Amino acid sequence: METRKKWNHTADVDKETIEKATIAYLTTTKSSCPRCCHSLRETASPRCPECGLKIKIALDRYGPIVWFIGLCSFIVCLGISVDQIGWFTLPVIVFGNNPMPYKLILPETVGLVVFLTSVFYWWKIRQKSLLWTSTTKTIIVVCSILLPIAYFSVLFTIYMVGMR
Repeated sequence: METRKKWNHTADVDKETIEKATIAYLTTTKSSCPRCCHSLRETASPRCPECGLKIKIALDRYGPIVWFIGLCSFIVCLGISVDQIGWFTLPVIVFGNNPMPYKLILPETVGLVVFLTSVFYWWKIRQKSLLWTSTTKTIIVVCSILLPIAYFSVLFTIYMVGMR
């Protein structure tokens, strides 16, 4: 039975070769610094000339997918807010006669504003998401999966308490 040896790139390739390959990659692509977004196309070293961040080319198993999962979570919560606001206001608009259930619409409206703000902020940090550690990425994925469930549960609880 053959045993495979795990390849260790730092032992097989010296530091100078890694730096030359990094510079060659940066000059041939439209890369920008993940911290300050400065163009790295004309760099002479594997450091950002603007902010000094050391650039290291690596294959990321997750890539921007973690950021995208977080964005989708916020968008699902926005959809829940819009859906719930619609369920409480549409019958009043269509059939009239009943007063608007403001105590039930208010939590959804607050949630709508909070999640709209969250989507805006999340969009602004998309470049910084490339610097997250794998632990941070794992936490974000788990929280992103649980957020819509928790948000809907809170709204449902408010609804049940408000109906009493």
